[in-house]
Amino acid sequence: MWIVYYDPLFAYINTASIPLEDRFTTTVNKKKNIWDPSSDRKVEYSLSVQGYLDDTTWVAPSLSALNQLLSMAEDFYKIANIKINKDKYRILTNNASLVNKPVQIQIQGETWTTTTLGRKDCAKILGNYVNVFNNPRPHINKMT
Repeated sequence: MWIVYYDPLFAYINTASIPLEDRFTTTVNKKKNIWDPSSDRKVEYSLSVQGYLDDTTWVAPSLSALNQLLSMAEDFYKIANIKINKDKYRILTNNASLVNKPVQIQIQGETWTTTTLGRKDCAKILGNYVNVFNNPRPHINKMT
């Protein structure tokens, strides 16, 4: 049932006219022939939101861009009568100056404070533990 509600939101967010600097974009090599590296081609991939059932991951290059995305989503949540639990939000950042620090999130005029995860912390995203600094220790700790 979640796809009925979330699919329009995901489609809107991922195709909305959000400025490029406010989208997370990465470039990857697409393999055409594993025996011929010269046939690889670069593919640019942009992402703002992904999810499965009630697990949603928002991706943004800055805190202001994240605030904008979450405000857009809040409109949708109101229309669809979806309640979200902001206490479950986890903020990951690869900006060393913001690690393990309080940050303010603003969603449609409402401000709340949360703390970003630390260098040795990880968050579960769609079933996978993620550490933005590629530190394997949090994953190992979760398994032991």
